[in-house]
Amino acid sequence: MKVLGVEVSKSGSNYYRLEMPFQHLTQTTDVEYGKCGTLNQFPIEILRQFDYVVYSREIEHYNNVENIKLIANQIHDAGCKLIVDIDDYWELSTYHVLRTEYKIFKAAEKIKESIRVADIVTTTNELLAEKIRKINPNVYVLPNAIYPEIYPQFQPNYQYSDKYRIGYMAGVCHWEDVVLLQEGVKMLHADIVTGK
Repeated sequence: MKVLGVEVSKSGSNYYRLEMPFQHLTQTTDVEYGKCGTLNQFPIEILRQFDYVVYSREIEHYNNVENIKLIANQIHDAGCKLIVDIDDYWELSTYHVLRTEYKIFKAAEKIKESIRVADIVTTTNELLAEKIRKINPNVYVLPNAIYPEIYPQFQPNYQYSDKYRIGYMAGVCHWEDVVLLQEGVKMLHADIVTGK
């Protein structure tokens, strides 16, 4: 199976949801993975060499809805199946750092159209899958994962200590999630201090 990953940006979602998993698959299965930055003016004879084309979130970042349909048709005309990976909800909260940009560029509309035209949609969890099913019923949950056997920075370095350590990793857009964790961390700290 040959997969073309269209990584239109160097985002965390591209890295963790496309590049890492497909690198893992190329090392552990017969999957072949190629990547490019755009399909705009991409030669159809090269596209025909692939079985699947996979995007993160939206087809061709900053394009309009009509172009999304055209590119999806180009992918299908080449005999490829289109996979779109959705790792986050497309309706941003009032406090999200990208909310203004999303409104200006109509990102939610483009993400929903990308979901609509996809043959397969993958996502991180069942709650998000429920929202996606309202647009496209062909959705599969693929939880986030890391691959310590490929990426040494994720290999544990166990060292004995009498202290507790908790790690949390997220992008800058997840500061609201950190706020949600604050109270629980304070309670945990209080329990440790008081010996409960």
